[in-house]
Amino acid sequence: MQRWRLIAFISACLLAAAVGTATADTTAFSDRKETGSRLDFSKIVQGHSGDEVRHQLTMHQRWGRKHLRNRNNFIDFAFNTDDDSQYDRALRIDYDPNGGLRGEMSVWDSGEVVGEVSLVRKNRRTIEAIFPMEMLGENVGTYEWIVGSLYHAPGYGPCGILS
Repeated sequence: MQRWRLIAFISACLLAAAVGTATADTTAFSDRKETGSRLDFSKIVQGHSGDEVRHQLTMHQRWGRKHLRNRNNFIDFAFNTDDDSQYDRALRIDYDPNGGLRGEMSVWDSGEVVGEVSLVRKNRRTIEAIFPMEMLGENVGTYEWIVGSLYHAPGYGPCGILS
């Protein structure tokens, strides 16, 4: 995995994070208002049925694609699909230069793109990521996940640059 991606992901998780283990049902997690940022999570609903996986994120404030135009603003998921402590897949939700939002699943270590994830805006505070279970790998039954967001208000850049 590229160093900047790892650093950005860890930073994002420190700002706002929720963790869960997925099974064949639906689970909801509430998150208190910690940062006041546009991408501060309020509620996360996770579930799957058959081959379809869904992660629905609701923020405390209204937000739109313009809040992800800054390349340093994004929502990241990491998935661990086996018994080790290493992440296996990453899902990034960010701004699509062609307009709208994009969700892209990739292999954690190499960054190789596995596929595009469907994104559905439920309302001005909620987005849902939908993808087939096979994007997480072969024969995945249960998996652990973590999600974080990183948001810089207009006029503010990244917190710092590590080299």
